[in-house]
Amino acid sequence: MNNTPTVASARIKARYDQLVTAGKVKLSRGLDTLMRSHPFHGHIANAWRARPELPNRRELAVGTMGVCWSGGAVLLVWNPEFVNSISELQLAGVLLHEVHHVVLRHPFMFPDRDSPQFDGYAAIVAEEVTVNECVTLPRPGKPLRLEQFRARHPSLEPFESTRERYRKLY
Repeated sequence: MNNTPTVASARIKARYDQLVTAGKVKLSRGLDTLMRSHPFHGHIANAWRARPELPNRRELAVGTMGVCWSGGAVLLVWNPEFVNSISELQLAGVLLHEVHHVVLRHPFMFPDRDSPQFDGYAAIVAEEVTVNECVTLPRPGKPLRLEQFRARHPSLEPFESTRERYRKLY
């Protein structure tokens, strides 16, 4: 009997478990950094539940990190590879970014996401640009910023609400 797939899947699971364990430690340190630099926002982040992205579960696949409303509480879903690939200061910046989504009520803003009239592009741009205007800590990659969209959408103004930006982008 060939047990190669079993051995391979056991190795993958062991690697995933290592990433989750290291990610939990790093998340704790990132949260400590956020608490010291932004106490109000750190308090908000302390109230949510955190769960690693589960392999082979599309409904919990985020690739990086994201917040949603689940079971009567805010749930932070995080990708173990992503968390372990960035610095603790960048992680604090990503956590601050996610807190702003919660504070601005983005998980509740568009309940009609399955409607044919819903514009996913407009929603993502409006949410991300609005959140990123207020994040003062470094983040990895290239976060979406207002300047990137002003040429194509000159009516977008600094510090507008997410709803107003969505309306203009729609």
